[in-house]
Amino acid sequence: MEVATSDGAKPAMAFRAAGRVTKFDGWTRLYARDGDEDEPGLPKLAIGQQVSLRKAEAAQHMTQPPPRYTDGSLVKTLEKEGIGRPSTYAAIISVIQDRGYAEKMGKGGKAPLRATDLGVIVTDALVGHMPSVMDVGFTRDMEAELDDVEEGKIDHVCLLRKFYASFKAELDKAQKDMATMKGGQPTGEACPKCGKKVLKILGKFGWFLACEDKKCGHTANIAGQAGPARPKAEPTPLKCDKCGRPMLKATGRFGPYLCCEGYLAKECDFTMKVTKVGLPARKFKAPQVDVKCECGKKMVIRMSRKGNPFLSCSAFPKCRKAKDVPPELGEQADAAAKAWAAMKEKDKLDAAAMRAES
Repeated sequence: MEVATSDGAKPAMAFRAAGRVTKFDGWTRLYARDGDEDEPGLPKLAIGQQVSLRKAEAAQHMTQPPPRYTDGSLVKTLEKEGIGRPSTYAAIISVIQDRGYAEKMGKGGKAPLRATDLGVIVTDALVGHMPSVMDVGFTRDMEAELDDVEEGKIDHVCLLRKFYASFKAELDKAQKDMATMKGGQPTGEACPKCGKKVLKILGKFGWFLACEDKKCGHTANIAGQAGPARPKAEPTPLKCDKCGRPMLKATGRFGPYLCCEGYLAKECDFTMKVTKVGLPARKFKAPQVDVKCECGKKMVIRMSRKGNPFLSCSAFPKCRKAKDVPPELGEQADAAAKAWAAMKEKDKLDAAAMRAES
């Protein structure tokens, strides 16, 4: 119903009443439904009837945002939308975290996921410039059509042509219109050290300010923000291969790695990569031999995954030439194989030590 002003002008405000009016009681005469007493009823009113205000109460209700996704709720949503398969759900959750688009606010499968700055930027850019690809229905329909291809109902070439025609048009337009994040965003401020432009850059640990001249090296946190929270290096039970000092597990721009305690103080340069599960993975230093590749570079002795030596160009991956080790280099190949086996044995012992401590 609407309440009008005394002068008959447009209604000053409108009130809406919700309730239930019984038109025909039917079977409810004999059997009352549960909860009928709690349901509000509407008074009998006629159009144009004057009503009086008995009481007015102001109550504020804040709209609550939907809860953040967890591993379980994200899988349920994927199932509901028809995206992916049970065998791909774990990979989807892993990929969005590995690429830095989302991160967990805690540990375990029940920890909620939140979008990172990179994830927000990438999503906004793609939704704005490639809406058809980012539409949920696109993924669902594409998976259904790929199933039809597998069953022989649709020709895969026709499907690809149909997809690529519209995709190429959106891609060309996005490459032309989409703003690039490379090099940072201009802030209009001058560097206090050299006077050149200051840029707003998205780094591994969040946004920060930096001079456009890399030689200057000036960086600063954004006003009003605490700045990027770089994870602290964690101690490990491992020892440095060069100086014997303790090894630390640190995080750099390319992710986690192991480094000597003296590395952070620039007293030792020994570092190691880690596997996806955080275990040490030393890099084999391939010995150079007096054999030239077809490209003119010297060749080195590398090891296959099974521990078999072979010759490879030192310019790999630019040059991918490889061949078997000739008989005259047998002793050098044997020495390289022994060094590689010793390195792998060290990795195993260090992995066991890290597992035991965790």
